[in-house]
Amino acid sequence: MVRQQATMPSMANRIKFISLFFKRCETESVKGEVRWMEFIRSNSRPAIQESD
Repeated sequence: MVRQQATMPSMANRIKFISLFFKRCETESVKGEVRWMEFIRSNSRPAIQESD
């Protein structure tokens, strides 16, 4: 699979998803923040996860 081809559209989808996700987080307050961190961790590359 070509990485660049998959990255471009997924970024647009991610931005849409993040904005929707963030709105939901606002209502959940602390709970949302924890889920937001988990979301970022699950979508981070293993290398980034290790340094975190």
